[in-house]
Amino acid sequence: MVIVVLIAFGLAAGLAKPGIQIVIALLGGLLLAWMGAKMIWDAWKGGIRLPGAASRSRVLSGGQMVGLGMLATVSNPFWYAWWVTVAAGYLSQARALGIAAVIAFYLGHITADYTWDTVLSAVVGGGRRWLTDNLYRGLILLAGAFLVYLG
Repeated sequence: MVIVVLIAFGLAAGLAKPGIQIVIALLGGLLLAWMGAKMIWDAWKGGIRLPGAASRSRVLSGGQMVGLGMLATVSNPFWYAWWVTVAAGYLSQARALGIAAVIAFYLGHITADYTWDTVLSAVVGGGRRWLTDNLYRGLILLAGAFLVYLG
């Protein structure tokens, strides 16, 4: 939420200039295409695999999982790259429509993230009977191709 507020109410003025938006759009598109291509490459070369039963670690509490999730997010350079490129363009457009649009963008984005992560967790955690390494890699290939398309 902090980065959304910073972009929407502080950085948005500078980001709203047409030349800056073109740069943001190009960088965001390149970032999406690169992320998708890396997913495709890693899945194609076998670098992505489902964790096996032998790789299970100790059970974490809900608070530990949330804390680790937050740490993983803020330590991921792609998270910052997404917010200052692709999302910044969306936030500039939302800001032009008012605070309600910024709030709607944020809530919609966060809801989509939680929904997607919940579906992935349920599929991976509960679908071990039918989710094979090959099927998992195929899903990663499709997701990577979609990111390339978006880029």
